Amino acid sequence: MMLWGYVRRGWAERAWKSWYGWAIRSRLKPIKRVARLIKYYWEGVLNAATRDVTNARSEGMNSKIQRIKRRACGYRNRERFHNAICFHLGGLDLYPDAFRPTHTKA
Repeated sequence: MMLWGYVRRGWAERAWKSWYGWAIRSRLKPIKRVARLIKYYWEGVLNAATRDVTNARSEGMNSKIQRIKRRACGYRNRERFHNAICFHLGGLDLYPDAFRPTHTKA
């Protein structure tokens, strides 16, 4: 049974309810525990099954911040850490227009 990637919420809800019914009737306690957990977070599970939204972008940003932190071997205070994050990830344009390197074809 496919449980992810539904376009319509109604289809996803039917599939998950079918799976939930099977899981609760099963004799496996870990499966029942997962089924109850899914029921507790029901709306979030349906949203995840029908929408193509992930937290990949925020995880990527967190990875970059952790790399900055590792390279510095710690910071003396939060302000310096904040400044380093803004400097490396802020998308600053470090070249003024007058000094911007130009690439000319030879």
